[in-house]
Amino acid sequence: MLRSTLLIVTLAALVVSAGCIGPVENGGSPSTPDRSPVTPKPTPDRPDTVTNDSVVDYLEQYERVQRYNGLIDENFSNAELRCNAMLVNNTKMGYYLRAGCGGASYYDLDGDGEAAEHQDMGIDDTDYVVTNTSTLRINPEQRVVETPFESNRSSQDTPQEAFGSFSVLNFDDDSVSITVTIEYVGNGSPESALDATYDLEPTSGYEIYRVTEQPGTYLVTVTVDSTSYQYRWSPKTETDAKPFSIVVWPDRTVTFEPRPVIEY
Repeated sequence: MLRSTLLIVTLAALVVSAGCIGPVENGGSPSTPDRSPVTPKPTPDRPDTVTNDSVVDYLEQYERVQRYNGLIDENFSNAELRCNAMLVNNTKMGYYLRAGCGGASYYDLDGDGEAAEHQDMGIDDTDYVVTNTSTLRINPEQRVVETPFESNRSSQDTPQEAFGSFSVLNFDDDSVSITVTIEYVGNGSPESALDATYDLEPTSGYEIYRVTEQPGTYLVTVTVDSTSYQYRWSPKTETDAKPFSIVVWPDRTVTFEPRPVIEY
């Protein structure tokens, strides 16, 4: 009777141990689950006919794929993305749009086959130009003006924090040098607020922050290839700063476009 009891206990222990350890390969090391690499998603087909509606739907799908594929690494498992696209302007050169995604991405960092680790994704807006033949995407590099403009003619009792932003975007397939001057013309003689030159590679750009501490009216002058373009900018406060984009199109002409915030 004692021998039977010992045999039953021993078998039970073996069963429990087998369940805990799992399959053993190569002389005794527990195996880890095989994990196939995540396959990048294909970009969506361009619409047969590009219209105001079709280009927005296409761009939302396109940006979703770009963001998803950009997250893939050896530990990536999945992502939950909220994406949106917004048509800003339809010109004779093509469509200028803004798109972006937010959400969360999931990773299996310890190799146990479970994507337990996640990372929240901040909102990251992207600029696009869509023509009849191409889809051009720019995620501009952010830069900050080190010495924001502060007018001596300010009527404010308490100066506010620096605010105001704009982007310079090169959608041409060649590099471009863009000279941007911004003058405060709110009162009296114009005062220089910004004088800078930006050298941009093809499909690249900058987003410039903290331009001024002074609300009012500004004259923006942009020069590309010896041709100048002008725009009046009237930032008021940090929450009403009227951000804008300087868009260099594939034919190297320039337009000034509003820069709306993408809603998710």
